[in-house]
Amino acid sequence: MNTNNKFRNHFFIVIEQMISMWILWLYLGVTIFSKDDLSEKKYGILIVAGILLIVFIFSFLRWKKTTYEITNDAIVVERNTLTKVKTTISISNITAVNINRNVSEAILGTRRVKIDTNSSASLNAEVEIVLKKDDAERLQSTLMRLIDGEVIRENTEEVTADEKEKLKTIKKASLDDIFFHCIFTMKIVEIVVASVIAGFMLLSESEIDEGESAGGIMSVISFAIFVVGIIISFMKSFFAFYKLESVRCANEINISYGFFDKKEFRVPVSKIVSLKVKQPLIGRIFKKAYAEIVCVGMGNEENEMSLLSLCMDKKMLAMKLHKLLPEFIPEEVANVDEFYCVKKEPKKGLTVRVCKSIFYMLSLIIGGLIGIAITNDNISEIFGVFGVVLLTLCLLILLYGVFKNLYSGYSLDKKFFRIVNGAFNKEMSIVPYKKIEYMQIKKTPVHKIYGLSNVLLSTKSGALADIIISSCYMTNEDIVLAKEKYHSSYKRA
Repeated sequence: MNTNNKFRNHFFIVIEQMISMWILWLYLGVTIFSKDDLSEKKYGILIVAGILLIVFIFSFLRWKKTTYEITNDAIVVERNTLTKVKTTISISNITAVNINRNVSEAILGTRRVKIDTNSSASLNAEVEIVLKKDDAERLQSTLMRLIDGEVIRENTEEVTADEKEKLKTIKKASLDDIFFHCIFTMKIVEIVVASVIAGFMLLSESEIDEGESAGGIMSVISFAIFVVGIIISFMKSFFAFYKLESVRCANEINISYGFFDKKEFRVPVSKIVSLKVKQPLIGRIFKKAYAEIVCVGMGNEENEMSLLSLCMDKKMLAMKLHKLLPEFIPEEVANVDEFYCVKKEPKKGLTVRVCKSIFYMLSLIIGGLIGIAITNDNISEIFGVFGVVLLTLCLLILLYGVFKNLYSGYSLDKKFFRIVNGAFNKEMSIVPYKKIEYMQIKKTPVHKIYGLSNVLLSTKSGALADIIISSCYMTNEDIVLAKEKYHSSYKRA
C-alpha cells in the first residue's frame, strides 16, 4: 500500500464475500445431494457452479473497481462499477481509526481498518478497508498524523515499543481483572433472578422430603440453566475484555482488547466528547469503578466498546485518569478525593421525585387491580400473591426516587459540566461546555412551585445525536450560571 497512490482492499475480501453466503451454498448442496437421479445431481452441480462463478465475477469486479486514495486533507473512495460513485471524506471529520481482526483475518495475516467519522446522518460515511497487517498499521499511523495536522511523509518513524512503555498506561487486563469486573458489573436483574432461584432451591428441599419431587426437579433445572447462562456470559466477557489496555500516546488514546475478535482503536483526544466514570451496584459496595469515553463513531457496532479500564479501586482509577486524560480533569480538582465531589441535588428535588414515584405507584396498583379483576373471579385467592408483588414494586419505585435524589448531583466547573446520576448504579459524566450540542431545560408546574428545573444535556455520540447526560434537578440560579458558561464557551471558541 502506498498512500501517495490509489490502492485496493486485500483480495481476501472477495473470498470473504463468497463465504458470507454459506447458508445458500449449504442449502443448495443439501438439495442437490438429496436427489436420487444422477442426471439431476449433475444439473444441480452445474447450477451451483454457475452461481459461484457469477458471484465470484461480481465480487471480483467490485474489488477491482473500488479504489482508495489518501491525500493530505481527505480520503477518496471511488467505485467505478455500473454506477460510478466517488466519496470524499475530510480528514478533519475523522474521529477514530481502528484496526479489527477476527479469526479468519488472523490466519491470513490481514486486518480491517475502520475509519469512524463525525457523520450523524448516515453510517455510509464510515469506511472499512481490508489490508495486510503491516499496511493496515501503516495506514492507521498515517491517518493519525494527518489528523494531528502533519503532511504525508515517507519513512516516518513510528513510536517504538520501548517509548510506548514510558507513556501513561492502564495496564493490560488480567484474568483476575476480567473475573472481578464481571462480578462487580452484574446487573440488578441478574441478582434478583439469582435470589429467586435460590429461594426456589430452598423450597425444593421440603418438596422432595414430602414426596413432591416435580417442583424440586424443576428448581434444580432452572438453577442449572441459570448457572450455565452465567458461565457463558463470563466466557463471552473474558474473550471480549481479553488484555484490555489503554495507552496515551501524544495527542491520542490507544485502546486494544479482544481475543478472537481483536480491536485496536486510536482516538484523537480532541474528538472525545465526554468521559464517563461508572459504578455498578456491586461495584459501589466495594468502592470500585471503571471508565469509558464517548466519541462519535465508537460504539456503533454490537461488539464495539469504548472502555478505558475495567473495574478497579475508584481512587486508583482517578489517579490513572489524571495521567491518561488530564484534558478532562477540571482545574478545580486538586486531589483524587475531589474528583468525585459534586454539589448534591437540592433536597426539594426529593419531594418532586417522591411525587413522581407516588404517581407511578398508583398507576401500577390500579392497573394491577384491574388485571386481577379481569383474569380471576375469586379476587381474594389471587390478591394475596399479587398484593405482595405490587407492594414490593411500589417500594422499589419509592426507593428509586429517594436514592436518585440522594446520589445525584452536579458541578459547574470552569470548563466542564459534571453530572452524577444514579439510584442503584452510579455514573459521573464529565463534558466540556464546548462539546455540548444543546442544553434543554424542563419546568413542570411542580418544578415551578419548588424553584427547580430539570436539565438535559445532549452531545453527538454514535450514529445519531444521543443524550448522554440527563435527569438532574438544579436550582434556577444554577441553571442561569450553567447557561452562561455554556454560551461563553462558544464565544471563546
